[in-house]
Amino acid sequence: MKRFYLILIFALLFPFGSVVAQRPYNNPPRHGHQNNQNRPTPPPAPRMMPSHRPSSPYFVSGNAVFFNGHLIKEASAQSFVILADGYAKDRWNVYYAGKRLKNASTNSFHTLGYGYAKDSWNVYFNGGVVKNASANSFHVLIDGYAKDTWNVYYAGKRIKEASPNTFRILRDGYAQDAWHTYRYGTRVR
Repeated sequence: MKRFYLILIFALLFPFGSVVAQRPYNNPPRHGHQNNQNRPTPPPAPRMMPSHRPSSPYFVSGNAVFFNGHLIKEASAQSFVILADGYAKDRWNVYYAGKRLKNASTNSFHTLGYGYAKDSWNVYFNGGVVKNASANSFHVLIDGYAKDTWNVYYAGKRIKEASPNTFRILRDGYAQDAWHTYRYGTRVR
């Protein structure tokens, strides 16, 4: 019987404890409670619509896919996936800025960041094929720089005379290898 009363008392007290614990942070204290003047006021919550999310120029509606309000005729809405940096794909095609990329493999295609993407055979920058880039060894560094086994690239263009083995990023667009210094992909020293 003691156990029953003990459970009953806890059951009745529990809701009151949780109500006090859920009192909003900036509500004034109740009568008899001490006011804590040292507590900072939280910043106001941003006013957003409940459905707000980062926008994309791609939009899928029913059986149609749009880019900036223009219908992409060959896109499959059922399998359409929006990727990063303006890229998207469906079961049959890869797209950049709403235009189909010819010969891109949807199965192996993925984005790398800074406008770069690759599939099993090609490397892309802002939708164009990066010439002579090796998809197998290609990886993105930072600030628009990337490299593969044989070359260094900036914004999708090969940096002449840059050595991928000793190439490193400095800061503010600067980079260097064993022999030269570069700024935004252009040799400065």
